[in-house]
Amino acid sequence: MARLSLNKFTRETLIKIALAGGIIFVAGTSPYFLHRIAKDFFRDTMSKIAKARARRLKSLKERKIVSFEETGDGSVKITLTQDGKKLAERYKLEEMRLKKPQK
Repeated sequence: MARLSLNKFTRETLIKIALAGGIIFVAGTSPYFLHRIAKDFFRDTMSKIAKARARRLKSLKERKIVSFEETGDGSVKITLTQDGKKLAERYKLEEMRLKKPQK
């Protein structure tokens, strides 16, 4: 039987692939592994989205386009101020339609 000769790069690559496969196999046998990864991913994504939304609303409030009112049940009501209504009227936001881009 002929002996196969592997160069150093090929040997190291095969070892790395085997180690990665072993780690994935061990991690995959844990029943909560994928659940934890998905939960962490979506928690980070959702917190980024919520923070971005809060920044946009704060910016609109600072520009006096919207105002916030807290209702009796603890929820927050967001309304357009006079400046916000003028801005919406100026750009005709109610009538605005976006065109579909051509491929």
